Order: sequence, then C-alpha cells, then structure tokens
Amino acid sequence: MAYYLVRFYSGSGDRPPEQLIREVVNSELRPKLQQGGGLTRYITFIADDGRIGSASVYETKDAAQNGLQIARDWANSTGAMQGYRLSETLEGEIAATIDAEIQYEPAFGMARLFPTQATAAQVVETIKKARAGTPSTPSRIRTVIVQLPNDRVGSFAAYESQDSRDQHTAAISKAREIPEMKRDLPNDPENIPVRIITSTG
Repeated sequence: MAYYLVRFYSGSGDRPPEQLIREVVNSELRPKLQQGGGLTRYITFIADDGRIGSASVYETKDAAQNGLQIARDWANSTGAMQGYRLSETLEGEIAATIDAEIQYEPAFGMARLFPTQATAAQVVETIKKARAGTPSTPSRIRTVIVQLPNDRVGSFAAYESQDSRDQHTAAISKAREIPEMKRDLPNDPENIPVRIITSTG
C-alpha cells in the first residue's frame, strides 16, 4: 500500500531557505532518494511558520523507511543542513488520493491534521458520499488522505494558487456541517499552510 512521509526541519542556515531547497535538497538529496527506489512523488516546501520540509509518496512503507534512512544519512553528512534539526515527522498509509490526475504546477499546500476516532478509510467513504449527487466540475486540487498514528487522519492538499487554498478551506468547513462529516471529523484540524518550492512525480 502506498505510504506518505512528511518531514519538517526547524532552524536556519547560511543561505536562504528557498536557495537551500532548490540548490542543495532538490539537486543532491532527491536523486539519492530516487535511486533508493519506490519514490513516486517528491515535494519540497517552506511552511508559513518558517520550517522547511518535504512530502514524499512511496510505493510501500518499507521503501519509505529506506528513504527516511537515506535522508537521515545525507542530512548528517552534509554541511548544508547545519543549523537545522528534524522537528516533526508525519507518516502513514495512504487511504485515497482524490483528483490525482490533475496537471498543474502546485504552488501552495495545506496539511490538515484531524483528531478523530474514525479511520482514514471511513473518512474517505464519507467524503465520497458527501460529494455524490453534486455536479462534477474540474477540480484544481489534489488531496491525499492518510492514516496517521495517535488517532489522527491527515489531509494533504496541493493548490495552484493561494485563493484556491482559501476557498477549499472554506468549503471543508462548510462540508463538516453535514452530520456524517461531523460524526467522522468532529474536531477542528491543526492546519499547516505551506508554499511549495519544487514538485517532482
């Protein structure tokens, strides 16, 4: 089953974050991860809170864990990451990818971390039921629903614009008023907005 892995780094270094991502992380680390096998998508970002990070889609959990070790070894061996420390990791099996075939260059992202007793699979089914019967319109949003540890479900979405992200956030809030959605997602999520720097896959 496909596996999702997000890593956040806190701190600062001797070069601007975007330059570090484009010139070092994307050019040095990404090829190593691809050579490690099983990597199908790789996104780098700068979170609104200043952290830098990456989101990876792997074919299996084992491939993701191998990629995690490759990234750890690389970070420990390169001076480029001096001043940064791994501050948070989010990972889990992907329950569904919604609107996966969209072709656009993602510019913004949002991680929404929902505390819930429902499983990611249950949340996906509830979303499908909520969308049933509504007019089908071309979406400009790609969303990955992930089963996270500690009774959480993650929704990780990529957008072509900040306006699209804001509109989707409002739409999610409205959808959560539906009884079935309120049952599965009764609590407000932790929102982590990001600006996407590179996207491969």
